[in-house]
Amino acid sequence: FKQQLRCGIIFAARDSVLIGWKGFVRSGGKPDAIETMALEVGAPSMLRDPYESAVPYFGEPPALEVDPHFYRALGLPPPHELAVVPVVLRQEVVCLLYADAMSSMDAATVGGLAELGQGLAASFDRLVKAAER
Repeated sequence: FKQQLRCGIIFAARDSVLIGWKGFVRSGGKPDAIETMALEVGAPSMLRDPYESAVPYFGEPPALEVDPHFYRALGLPPPHELAVVPVVLRQEVVCLLYADAMSSMDAATVGGLAELGQGLAASFDRLVKAAER
């Protein structure tokens, strides 16, 4: 599904801050900006509701004033559609997957992103259990 996506970012959640960890940016954007991002969880953004509710969001970007700064930092215009998938470990959101596209995401892409989030949660759970042994 990566070929349909323009941008994909993994945000690590630490102490009420979402920190850009890894990702990609196409279309002449600024991929180096990803690892410099730090966003307050409580600040209005497209990431806040999926983080607080632990429910994925798929659809058009919400009209929030802070989000244009996000896209400007990445060197991109706002997308047509985006996805924010929380990765939950033991009832806590530990990271968010962000992806966007300049056209509608097909069902395979949406399903693939949801599956990726579930797979990450399962992998983190196995790592934690192994560390506890």
